[in-house]
Amino acid sequence: MLQLVGVAKRYASASALAPLDLRVEPGELIAIVGPSGSGKSTALRVVAGLIAPSEGAVIVDGRDVTGATPARRDIAIVRGGGTLYAHLNVRDNVAFALRARMMPDVEIARRVAAAVRALAIDALVDRFPQQLSSGQRQRVALAGAVARAPRVFQFDDPLQSLDARVRADVRRELRACTKDSASMYVTHDLGEAIAIADRIVVLRDGCVQQIDTPSQIRARPANAFVAEFFAAA
Repeated sequence: MLQLVGVAKRYASASALAPLDLRVEPGELIAIVGPSGSGKSTALRVVAGLIAPSEGAVIVDGRDVTGATPARRDIAIVRGGGTLYAHLNVRDNVAFALRARMMPDVEIARRVAAAVRALAIDALVDRFPQQLSSGQRQRVALAGAVARAPRVFQFDDPLQSLDARVRADVRRELRACTKDSASMYVTHDLGEAIAIADRIVVLRDGCVQQIDTPSQIRARPANAFVAEFFAAA
């Protein structure tokens, strides 16, 4: 479970994120949407521990991790583009974070095998990133996160570079692989948010406009901004 309790971020010139209260249950995927500069990435970075909040607390499974380093938060981050190590094959890319944690080789092999099978890339484990399509690279990046079995997943527009058919396939695999974890999903694509999220957080100028299911937001927008923002979705 992930919980944000009054999390806010202020800079000298402006407020990037007004106090945000949010609870993400295990297996739930929350999409965060809004115009550029609305606070989406700020929220992700605060939860990940990349920047410190000005106030509030980040709770993971009942533990306050607000002052913890990113490495001690048990959060896996997947970004768009499928960023991989070019000199490592698929197997070693997926295993990289596990080896950095000095896990036993037997456990690494078990986790890697399960992750590549879940993402349908088990036939590609000996290939290198330059031999893969964009969709395959994104699956490898996701498999690396899945192999860690984190308490929380963070996704930063992970499917932006994929075509519609591949995107739909990876979206299904992503949901299947995160069924036991809390997930935050930032995207600029409202159609993506509607298709993948259990609930959506709509931000504007760092302030929450509405938190609800995709169907409820479209049927009962909280204000004119939300209605206009989702009109083209």
